Amino acid sequence: MNEKRPDKERDIFTEIEKDLRKIDESAAVSRGKDLAERLARTERRLDKHKMLVAITRAMNSTLNLNELLSKIVDSIIALADTDRGFLMLSNRAGELEFRIARDRREQPLSQDDFEVSRSIVGNVAAEGEPLFISDLDKNDLFKDQKSVLDLQLKTAVCLPLKVEERVVGVIYTDASRLISEIAPEDMPIFTAFATQAAIAIENARLHGEVMLSRENLARENLELRAELSEKYEFSGIIGKSKAMHEIFDTVRKIAPFDTTVLIRGDTGTGKELIARAIHFNSPRKAKQLVTINCGAMPPELLESELFGHKKGSFTGASSDKAGLFETASGGTLFLDEIGDMPAALQVKLLRALQEGEIRRIGENTS
Repeated sequence: MNEKRPDKERDIFTEIEKDLRKIDESAAVSRGKDLAERLARTERRLDKHKMLVAITRAMNSTLNLNELLSKIVDSIIALADTDRGFLMLSNRAGELEFRIARDRREQPLSQDDFEVSRSIVGNVAAEGEPLFISDLDKNDLFKDQKSVLDLQLKTAVCLPLKVEERVVGVIYTDASRLISEIAPEDMPIFTAFATQAAIAIENARLHGEVMLSRENLARENLELRAELSEKYEFSGIIGKSKAMHEIFDTVRKIAPFDTTVLIRGDTGTGKELIARAIHFNSPRKAKQLVTINCGAMPPELLESELFGHKKGSFTGASSDKAGLFETASGGTLFLDEIGDMPAALQVKLLRALQEGEIRRIGENTS
């Protein structure tokens, strides 16, 4: 038979049970809070990862450098949830140059507004490592600077833009409030952003250089064509006699037409000059003028040079080749010394002139 516990002993056990329940409830609440905080941090990092993906797509959507720099500054402000930011790029001498500054409303700012950032940017550029400061107003290096005091700055993020360990620029952003969302474990996200931004900038720079080269080449080409056109209009031909003026008149009459022209004259009398004058006074002057001396070319190579050949059609034909007729299509082909061309090849030439079509060596179709 169980003995009943005295009332005093029973009361002690009751109090112990209550204390144990309180401890369990407190531990459960603590664990719940810890789990909730961890879940919130995970969700914030997931949101930043999603934002990084969207930002990367936006940066890769343009090759216009100025447009890209605006996107990068706007993106770092959004990613860090800061108030303003700016970007500097290295010039050819390796010195950082201020390029753009904007606020969270995507409005432009002056570089004079970022006095506090100069030493931060210098340190990041020299070390090549990102910097996150969450207590600017307490930091011994920056707390007394005018920008920190006037703007009451509290947070700053500065990232090096690196391509193959070479710093090509620096991006900086700050805020007048403490940003709790940025934690040490978030820095890989910002590092990934900086890497993508640096690659996008280099691609845009290379694209700009290619486009500039193309523009320069096109301009030089136009200038050269203009120079050649002026040179070979008639100014390159010396002659004031009645016979020469008759030749000039003939050139002016025949140049506008797509017709074959026979130019006869002794060696050194300027047959090629007349051919050039015809070309540069014709609608074909924007296309190529191709010349070949038929007498200086070995007969076995001349046919291939004129008409082209198919790969494997003869020994040494390692690839398909277009002939000069195809190369000069839309322009002018000048055949010098055709009288020295083999008779069999003159027959093929005649057909090409009459029919306006050619057949490559080794091919069955014209």
